Amino acid sequence: MRFSVEYKLSNIKVPIDYRAGFVSLLKKIFQVSNPKLYKEFYENNENKNITKPFTFSIYFPNCNIKKEEIVTSDKLIFNFSTNSYELATYFYNGVIKIKEYPLFDNIMKFEKLHYEPEVKITENVCLFKTMSCILIESKKEDKYVTPDDKEFIEELNYHTTILLKNFMPHKINSVIEFIPIKINKTVVKHFGITVDGILGEFILKGDPECLKLIYDVGLGSRRNQGFGMLKLITQIRGDC
Repeated sequence: MRFSVEYKLSNIKVPIDYRAGFVSLLKKIFQVSNPKLYKEFYENNENKNITKPFTFSIYFPNCNIKKEEIVTSDKLIFNFSTNSYELATYFYNGVIKIKEYPLFDNIMKFEKLHYEPEVKITENVCLFKTMSCILIESKKEDKYVTPDDKEFIEELNYHTTILLKNFMPHKINSVIEFIPIKINKTVVKHFGITVDGILGEFILKGDPECLKLIYDVGLGSRRNQGFGMLKLITQIRGDC
């Protein structure tokens, strides 16, 4: 389930390290719509590293990216995706209750919310495009890997296995194949540090159910912090 939420900004400048502001907004959305869920996601120390079933991305129309800020129009689009109908309901209810929200030196005013038609994935080969930067955190070293690194596929499948373990355990042994089509390495600032990520188009090969889960909840690390959201370009019948 996907939503696009349109906000109007009080000014046209947003910090380059903007994702923290939308993590804060998400916390508020769940806090007002389901306090119990909010505590489970964000306050229960036992669930501190809980794998949450959602991802999001932010689109700034007509933006100009400078060193420490984004100069944009007076609008932005907050895209949210989840595989949970229940969570989608809480997101919807929370969004429409919050008419204004501070974004650093900005004020976001809610304008409209649009529900995106459900996408079905029936093939085992899919061409995707990034809606937000993909981060693949190494489980062995304090770094993020890209397709230039020899361990990239291993690390990508490690993070995919975590998703399968939590949301689709009957598919836990599934393996995803990554084929770059047009990939750019990028550096992003997040919570005050810079990390390596990737943007662009690529093919994923795998079980259609697994590809649908990745489409719904994101690919890679820090999905719940505005990374790893994908757009499906096309599906291709093929062998895995």
